Amino acid sequence: MINISIDMKKILILSYFFPPSTFAGGYRVYAWAKYFKKFGLFPVIITRKWDKASSGSFKDMARTVGGEVEHVVNEDYEVYYLPYNGSLRDELLIKYADTKFVWFRKFLTAIEQLFQLVTNFVIPFSNIYSFAKELLTNDNNFCFVIATGKPYILFKFAYLLNKKFKIPWVADYRDEWNSSQWTKDYNFFQKLMFPIESYFEKKWVKTASFVTSVSEQWTSSVSAFVHKEGKLVMNGYDSDEYILTDNYLNERFTIVYNGTLYPSQPIEPFVEGFKLFADSVKHKTQALLYFPGLATEEYMAEKVRNLLLGYEDYYMITARMPKKDVISLQMSAHALLMVGHATKKGTHSSKIFEYLACKKPIILCPSDHDVLEQLIIDTKSGFVCNSKEEVFDLLSSLYYGYEDVFPTFKMDEIEKYSREKQVSYLANFINSKLLSFSSINNENSFYNEMALIKEGTSNTRDFIFKSMYKLNVIHAVKSISTTSKSFPVLCFHRISDEKDYVYPPMPVKTFSKIIYYISKNYQVCSLNDIYSDRKIIRPLVITFDDAYSDFTDFALPILEKYQMVSTQSVIADCAEKGIGFWTQELNQILNAIILKHAFFKIKFDNIVFEYKTLRNYNKFSQSLFAFLLSIELEKRIEYINNLKGELKIVNSGIGTMNWDQLKICMKLGVEISNHSATHDSLTTINNYKYLEKEILLSKIIIEEKLDTKIVSFTFPNGQWDKRVLEVCNRADYKYLLTSDDKRQIFENKKIISRISMDKSTYEENIFKLHSFHNMIRKTN
Repeated sequence: MINISIDMKKILILSYFFPPSTFAGGYRVYAWAKYFKKFGLFPVIITRKWDKASSGSFKDMARTVGGEVEHVVNEDYEVYYLPYNGSLRDELLIKYADTKFVWFRKFLTAIEQLFQLVTNFVIPFSNIYSFAKELLTNDNNFCFVIATGKPYILFKFAYLLNKKFKIPWVADYRDEWNSSQWTKDYNFFQKLMFPIESYFEKKWVKTASFVTSVSEQWTSSVSAFVHKEGKLVMNGYDSDEYILTDNYLNERFTIVYNGTLYPSQPIEPFVEGFKLFADSVKHKTQALLYFPGLATEEYMAEKVRNLLLGYEDYYMITARMPKKDVISLQMSAHALLMVGHATKKGTHSSKIFEYLACKKPIILCPSDHDVLEQLIIDTKSGFVCNSKEEVFDLLSSLYYGYEDVFPTFKMDEIEKYSREKQVSYLANFINSKLLSFSSINNENSFYNEMALIKEGTSNTRDFIFKSMYKLNVIHAVKSISTTSKSFPVLCFHRISDEKDYVYPPMPVKTFSKIIYYISKNYQVCSLNDIYSDRKIIRPLVITFDDAYSDFTDFALPILEKYQMVSTQSVIADCAEKGIGFWTQELNQILNAIILKHAFFKIKFDNIVFEYKTLRNYNKFSQSLFAFLLSIELEKRIEYINNLKGELKIVNSGIGTMNWDQLKICMKLGVEISNHSATHDSLTTINNYKYLEKEILLSKIIIEEKLDTKIVSFTFPNGQWDKRVLEVCNRADYKYLLTSDDKRQIFENKKIISRISMDKSTYEENIFKLHSFHNMIRKTN
């Protein structure tokens, strides 16, 4: 047995596909198996057995593979391969293919598709569920489950395991299910099944912690359909597989299209252009159009044969190959072909990432005018053609002047799509969720103790504000605070239902109620609107700090619903590098301490901070924060990294939005403010050039990346001094955003006061919006 570190978290993965299966879904899960351990997760995969001689055809998928359970133990993961006993439908497919009993096979498929929703008896691979149930019964060290579809019935298995063991899980959608854009093309039976399957999909996935998919379009679509938080985890490429010593070009001028071709992919323009090119080189080195894996789908293979009738010497169609053979073929090709989907948006296809790893020219023909075209542009990895003439010209240029037209390949963009990078995102999402589920007993004891601490304080506070609100005291407070000389600028941070004991996000329901209240009482606008010649009655400005990645999942849809503009404060380094900022890292550390330790001592040089119980938590955390805030960033990060190492924290918590996500926000009415380069404490920076980088250079970077004019700067942690103000003036900001919990005076057009919306209940936040807390402070 492998010795697993005591800090390594075991997760169970339910997957129908896994190598030696050559289907794309298997390689996705294999990447998790290969890299999860680097991020503190030890995966155990339960899958079905595959014939090692499998070609990857659907007949091979239907083939019975018996024997005992095969347990493979690897240094980084374990796999249980379970016997697969094919059904009558499978046997008919293997024996007769499409020559006999086709309609009877379809009838059996329909029966299975219907009855599998309510009973596992008809599912040929139901042993995946029964084996998982037995494994979890005998081993209580598993803390998370991933179920990856297709087949989507695996979500049912995870739902049942969650119901029995209360274990959190994630639904990994490689493709859409009932939220699919292709539902309009369904046949009669599929349309009949649609509402039934939709009901069960929502029922099962409702219990998941979140859902994942392989493109932004699909992730958003699935998330909206099942009403669950969605996370993007692309397929990517494994760079280790492309380090080949035998990297040569085929003697024939070769273009490779790898894998399946779908009816929604119009390959005709490329084929017609290829034929023109083939005619032009008949008496020279011949061209070759290679289709590895296309023979698996006979209907599309026949379509290509008909299109290339008379050009049999110029193309080759084969069954699925072992992956290493496909990689060798792609590495020896002169160009790699992608065919865009004409109707289905958000479709990357896993082959595009493999193409990127080969660093060979990619030809997209025709364009999808969507994610594929944008990916090729961003990575500078190829060419887009939409007619046979464009194809002919491009192939001729590549053939006669190959080096001159070779793409430049933007490596920093390409590396974002490595499988290891994508696995790191998924691991971070899981580790973030596990913070909430780290230990049922520990969490219960935490809540019990927290309840005792809150008794007479927070609970009473909530009761008071709710009572005041019901008694309409808010009306009097609103009358006092509302003047013609000032207006509220609100500052929100993270909106999510995720648990964080140290810096809890505002629950989505609370935020939604606040926004509804604002819609009835104010006119939401931007600072530019207010300080223009427009006459705005009861103006209010909404701002967000730190640009958390789940802003688009929870806050933005609510703002869109009420057609409200907002401002998002962006940390340039976080958007560029996908890294967390230091206060985020500190929150992780504090969460880990209060969840795992009854006592914890931190010593920095001669300064000691002691956490004794939850009763001294506030004093402990505030003292630690104040100390870190007072020292330079480099030393601060060193201390934080040392603490993360001591506490065995490997993930970076909730992420921030990248440039692409921010561009989407801008299209939906979100203005961008600069929140510095690194979220450093500006008043502690002694190096003037470094201060310029934080305030001035970061502005230039954001403006270039987002192609927008930045007019405001948001002080990190609300801190500023004379030197900070001097650099801000040099950077030509119109507005400087603080966090002083005051209403903004109309006459003060430069430094903008903001009210932090950071209370636990809707009622108290509404009181704060109307400056009640500021009134109380003045009274005291």
